[in-house]
Amino acid sequence: MKKRKSRKIAKISFLFYALILFAVLFFINSKKQYIDQSAIDYAKSKINLIPFKTISEYFSSLGKNTVNPEIATKDLIGNFTVFMPMGFYLPLFMKNVKSNMKYIVTVLVILVCTEILKLIMMSGSFNIDDMILNLAGAMIGYMICQTKAVKKLIKKLK
Repeated sequence: MKKRKSRKIAKISFLFYALILFAVLFFINSKKQYIDQSAIDYAKSKINLIPFKTISEYFSSLGKNTVNPEIATKDLIGNFTVFMPMGFYLPLFMKNVKSNMKYIVTVLVILVCTEILKLIMMSGSFNIDDMILNLAGAMIGYMICQTKAVKKLIKKLK
């Protein structure tokens, strides 16, 4: 009985996390000023496939004081932390995501789908740097969940 209640709480917390994540990724930070632009033109202007380009630009601009530090910090820390909870939820709810490599591949698939969906919905960009920061955060979350104390908690929820 206690195990079922704990699992139900975990499912409800995941649902809240997923809803908040969806809202943040696709609506809250969405800039709809591109409404008159075609989807192809929008996509062309919103794709960054050069690793660390945005990250290095932020750090360079912060050093030169040419970017609002609040925006840069929010973007960098936000992208890093937003997928950290996946380190807890994925292994909890997906039995086949037990190994490090399966976890990484699953998170990468989720991230690529998210970035593509942001382009399709014209609610953000496809930025490899976002994926790098998201994956790093997800890996930190996963490593935290691999500690004995957290594994013990997760085992109680299963």
